[in-house]
Amino acid sequence: MFFKYLFKACIAVFLLSNVFVIVNGVFDISAVLVQGVVTQFGATQNELGGYDYSLLQAMYDNVDGQFNIGALFLMFLTGLIVRLIMFAVNIIVFIILIGRFMEMYVYCSIAPIPFATFANREWGAIGTNYVKNIVALTFQAFFIMVLVSIYGIMVSAVDFTDVLGSLAMSACFAICLCMMLFKTSAISKSIFTAH
Repeated sequence: MFFKYLFKACIAVFLLSNVFVIVNGVFDISAVLVQGVVTQFGATQNELGGYDYSLLQAMYDNVDGQFNIGALFLMFLTGLIVRLIMFAVNIIVFIILIGRFMEMYVYCSIAPIPFATFANREWGAIGTNYVKNIVALTFQAFFIMVLVSIYGIMVSAVDFTDVLGSLAMSACFAICLCMMLFKTSAISKSIFTAH
């Protein structure tokens, strides 16, 4: 019985003395995996092609000379509202990304506490769940890249010959992007069964 507790104490001391090396290793391994997935996804996106800027010319040709001053003013107001929505979406996306980085820092700062539970049979699930949360947190970058790529594909598929409809659709896509970015944490945690 004495050797059993001595062995567990040695494991706990080893884990606690190397906790930051282990956490950085988990982040590095996850980052390499995510980087590989993102690189493959980026290659697929490059095959699909980029934005077609001829659509802007088609939109300009559609607007040029076909609308009266009232319709042009309505388009200006719609464009202004959409621009404000896009500005708000940019701020929200920035806040979400900074929040993810702050979450990573918090996980790193409390690493010794869950790692101290690995040697205990009753409390060992805390450490295991902590590692799952770290992997889920680092894998969120993949989901963010997927969402941004899907957003780009959806916006490039909008018919810009209908000016008001295209502006409204672009704003709706941006709002959907924001809503889905908030869900990346839950999606990633559900895949890795972290809670």
